[in-house]
Amino acid sequence: MILQPAFWRSIIPRPLRSTSSDDVDAPKAKDWNPATYFIVIFLLIGSQSIQMIALERSYTNFSNETNAKLSLLRDVLRRVQAGEDVDVEKEMGTGDEVKEKEWEEVMRELAKEDAMIQSRNQRRRAKEAAKREAAQGPGSV
Repeated sequence: MILQPAFWRSIIPRPLRSTSSDDVDAPKAKDWNPATYFIVIFLLIGSQSIQMIALERSYTNFSNETNAKLSLLRDVLRRVQAGEDVDVEKEMGTGDEVKEKEWEEVMRELAKEDAMIQSRNQRRRAKEAAKREAAQGPGSV
């Protein structure tokens, strides 16, 4: 055992060993597996699908919370308009930190969504106006 060259070669740390072609201990590099590409692609697609499902679920939760808050607000307004004696501050959660934060978040999100819808409508109107001008032609006034 001590007389075998492989024993002495194994004592020397790998980074310090000379790289000779007669070294039988070195494993050969494997070829690329063609299935690796598909595995990576399917992992990416799967993770994006999970992200889309999570996004859809969070949007559904937000919509349900917003609809519940708006229905409560409509109910309070209907009762006030009907002349009922309603404690609006109690119904809307004035003084309760958690409920006030919920209302503030709902109103902020509704304002952001409304601004987004308005900007989308303005862009759509601008595109339609540009199409009408292009359809009329450059010479017609």
